[in-house]
Amino acid sequence: HLERNEAYRDAASEKHTRGKLKSAVERAITKANVVILDSLNNIKGYRYELWCVARAAGCRYCMVHVDAEADAARQWNAARAANEAYSDQVF
Repeated sequence: HLERNEAYRDAASEKHTRGKLKSAVERAITKANVVILDSLNNIKGYRYELWCVARAAGCRYCMVHVDAEADAARQWNAARAANEAYSDQVF
């Protein structure tokens, strides 16, 4: 389990988080499973790595980008339970 504010607090933590998430996808992906990775996929090379994982497993790959105004995203974050919200530093 990843604690969201620790996982994205700085570049080194985010890199470690990406590695853990990619490993989890590699373990879970099969032709019989639908795997949804709800994460920051803003790095082109990381998206390509995930595409390669899907291709190696013989699966399709789709990325969904949510285009939201920063103010709306802040409101959504503020509406979360305290233990599920991103800190201002991370946000």
